[in-house]
Amino acid sequence: MKDWEAAYLAGIIDGEGSITLTRMHKKEFRRPCITISSSDKELLVYI
Repeated sequence: MKDWEAAYLAGIIDGEGSITLTRMHKKEFRRPCITISSSDKELLVYI
């Protein structure tokens, strides 16, 4: 990944996404989860 791509991705996550710690089951350790909410299909395919 190039520097500009990392910066672009960080901007998308900052503007339209979130980073959380989540777990699927009660006894699991938490793990990071990155979500991006966008209606732009081209952007989501690119990411």
